[in-house]
Amino acid sequence: SVDLDRPVGATGGALSEDELLRAAAFKVEDGRRRFVATRAALRTLLGRYLDTDPATLRFGTTANGKPRLDPSSSLQFNVSHSGSVAMIAIAGDQVGIDVERIQPREHRDGIAMRVFTRAERDAIDGDPAFFRHWVAKEAFVKATGRGISSVKSFEVLLDAPGGARLVHVGGDYEEAGRWTLAPIEAPPGYAAALVARGPVTGVKERQFT
Repeated sequence: SVDLDRPVGATGGALSEDELLRAAAFKVEDGRRRFVATRAALRTLLGRYLDTDPATLRFGTTANGKPRLDPSSSLQFNVSHSGSVAMIAIAGDQVGIDVERIQPREHRDGIAMRVFTRAERDAIDGDPAFFRHWVAKEAFVKATGRGISSVKSFEVLLDAPGGARLVHVGGDYEEAGRWTLAPIEAPPGYAAALVARGPVTGVKERQFT
């Protein structure tokens, strides 16, 4: 995780020209600073994994628009940010991460009808539970690149005796078993989840500084 309100020093040198242009387009200083910090953290972490200069890394997108390294690499990543928190997931297979600040949501019940299955709605009894389910669903969408319109085509179960898991994907229970859903520790006032293809023997969580 990355604390986007914590000073991180001079980071602009690691960013590409395109990223610097995107940063300059922000009209709000907080948005610009948080974007720069997130991209610099992503580059720094990937550079460590690949043992290369972060400034030389290049990015592309998959056919469904998911960010990836260019040229393609077996190392995959995903990024999410909300408020003053960013989270970065790096894995050897498909991975998605989502973090959201927990706050009262207008028309929560109406949103729940659109994005959650009946079983998921029955498990939601307040804003924290709403966002715990939201990040779990969003993490899978981001891992697969399926698109937000697919959220009701799969189901998550967060409080099962055996731990959080995907129940089915488009009615396919076997496919759901090929994915690992891991609710992860988030700062107070936030909810976060990670979804990865295959078994996850351990999620190593670190604070980026």
